Amino acid sequence: MAKKVAQPARKPAAKKAAAKKPAARKGAPKAKASTPPQIPMRNVTGQLVVSPAKDAIEWYKRVFAAKELIRQADPKGNILHCQLQLGDTNFMVADAYAQPPAELAGAYLHIHHKDAQTMWGRAVAGGAKVVLPFAPQFWGDLYGQMRDPFGQLWSLSWTANLSEAEKKRLQAQAFAQGPPKA
Repeated sequence: MAKKVAQPARKPAAKKAAAKKPAARKGAPKAKASTPPQIPMRNVTGQLVVSPAKDAIEWYKRVFAAKELIRQADPKGNILHCQLQLGDTNFMVADAYAQPPAELAGAYLHIHHKDAQTMWGRAVAGGAKVVLPFAPQFWGDLYGQMRDPFGQLWSLSWTANLSEAEKKRLQAQAFAQGPPKA
């Protein structure tokens, strides 16, 4: 005797339903009007702690064409948090509430941008101190290092069109001089 297999019940044809807003979850907190917008950040985001931060922010906007996304200050006007965007990257700036270290030797921020040479010129004109001049380097980039007026170390670069012979000459020259002193 053949076994009967149960067939699933058929549902009646669905009518087209009007689009509805999804129901709010119960217990979900409602956003307050005073809540600052949430700006996406990468897994690692640089934060510069400098004084006075408001001057540094304006310098970064003028020199690097950074765009200010958000700024929060305390009642005295000290910057608690500012987020700037440079190209596709965001970084943060805040006032130092304690004395920052005199040297930030291991804390460079690097900008690789087609307008690096223009940014370099604005930075130096705006008070940056050259650590390593912006020039062709043996790995094939135009590259330089500087310290901004707030003590932060920066390196800037863009790809240069160098021959292999020019790269070898620059490599021999660089290794003979030794590393730059920040």
